[in-house]
Amino acid sequence: MTEKKRTKRNELGTLKPKARYEALISRISVLTSECSSYSELFDLKGISFMNPFFAQIYFPHLRPETPFYLVHRQGFSYELRGGDLGLPYGSYPRLILLDLFRRSVLQQSRFIQLGTTVKEYLNSLGLDDKPQTSEAVHSTLLQMMKTAITISQTAKQKEMLDINKATGVLVEKYENFVFIENMDIWCKVDEKEKKPRYRTRTIALSPRFYSYILAQSRLPFDFRYFSQLAKTKNTLAFDLLLWLPHRINSLNIKTTPTTTITIQQLHDQFDPYSPAPLYKFKDRLRKSLQLVCAIVPGLSALLSFSDDGRSLLIKNKPLKFLK
Repeated sequence: MTEKKRTKRNELGTLKPKARYEALISRISVLTSECSSYSELFDLKGISFMNPFFAQIYFPHLRPETPFYLVHRQGFSYELRGGDLGLPYGSYPRLILLDLFRRSVLQQSRFIQLGTTVKEYLNSLGLDDKPQTSEAVHSTLLQMMKTAITISQTAKQKEMLDINKATGVLVEKYENFVFIENMDIWCKVDEKEKKPRYRTRTIALSPRFYSYILAQSRLPFDFRYFSQLAKTKNTLAFDLLLWLPHRINSLNIKTTPTTTITIQQLHDQFDPYSPAPLYKFKDRLRKSLQLVCAIVPGLSALLSFSDDGRSLLIKNKPLKFLK
């Protein structure tokens, strides 16, 4: 009797997508073949941008128990503080934030036009216009408007990271601002007919947040990837897809052939408040990497786990996320 070969826990595996993601990967393959350059994506408004610094700042994965979310990074710390509606969490604030970067760059304004109807806006996000989706997105927008971010840096942290260089703007030792300053709400104007009639909605980004976007939004992404990914509710994959291209491209300025990042460091960066043991995060990381590697051509060749299974190894080679 032939003994069945077991997969070691420290192996990254074949990175083959799970069966339930096959439809998603098929759709993304179609999107990839439709455009071949930034200019084509820009014309179709399918491109998004991100400040490299904000590619390392994330919303909570699950609904937090308190409206405070403090995370310590290597080189800086940030805290998200929500209002009476609580902190935004999950896929929608991630997708909306990326869309705010996209629209502000394309429209060259901190006063962002979202469209004339809710349906138009939801479709631009790649989402359906079902009532539950509309309500969830609307609630997330209200949460984001009342959410402030505080960025701080101690003298020791400053030795690890030059925030001014990373952001492109002058950051003080203690930075406090909101993402959204104000919103022009879609509203009903005819209660007798009981039909929603919408007027154009505008989101006003705070001047300070907009200065970050203007200064260094130099990471281009195909926004449609994230639209598809948001439907899976895999927020870790969403964060990895945003962070990995930035992280790998930043390695090109280094001479070391491989960068080692421990699983503990990845846990502390992406999900510091998770009560689950580390090995469960590792399994979640493995599955999320399978999905991300299926989306980004050539990425799987640059990633592996260490022999002891405690670290992720990233090869120092160029990655063409978009041509």
